[in-house]
Amino acid sequence: MPTPFNELLAEFVRQAQSGDERCKRLFRDGDVEHLKRWSEDGRAAEIYQAERGGEEFTMRSAFAHIMIALEIRRLAESMDALNKDIGQLERGTKRLASKERKRARKMLANREISPAEFTTLMDLIKKFEPIREYIDLDPQLSVRSDEKGTRQRTLFCRIMSKGLHRATGKWHDAEVAALCEIALDCEGVAVEMVRSARRESTRKKRR
Repeated sequence: MPTPFNELLAEFVRQAQSGDERCKRLFRDGDVEHLKRWSEDGRAAEIYQAERGGEEFTMRSAFAHIMIALEIRRLAESMDALNKDIGQLERGTKRLASKERKRARKMLANREISPAEFTTLMDLIKKFEPIREYIDLDPQLSVRSDEKGTRQRTLFCRIMSKGLHRATGKWHDAEVAALCEIALDCEGVAVEMVRSARRESTRKKRR
């Protein structure tokens, strides 16, 4: 028998597919597929109850739970793309810096610049090479590694873990792992991956 939470998920799917103008403003690309996977996943109500600590179902909390998960998936997707762009820019900057160092050494060897000018030029190249330092990106949303496409998962787990901990005062690693699999349509998100993502987030915050 469907639980109230499952029924609400099914209603969200219907609304997201309705084409209604109000719903178009509420939902974004990828939300319908996300909601369908969630509605069809047998863990949905259990995850919600575990996060609520056994508290009685309320429409308000369930609605917020669903909308927050949708928003975190969207954020993980957009930040994944931004991190990719920053990585490409970073690699391009390093290539340019390497080229300019070679050029400066050649100019020094040809006596086109003085040793003092060479030192100044090399210092400037060193100063402007780390492009990531000049991009105002929250360190907790900065994930360099995307080995086997894991960056989106790391971002989702990090943000969801932090949000749930703030709301409940507890870590919900198993629930976050399950929500990540549903949101990003993936398998094998281990509890340890969630822990690693949130611990790295805490370390970055302290720096």
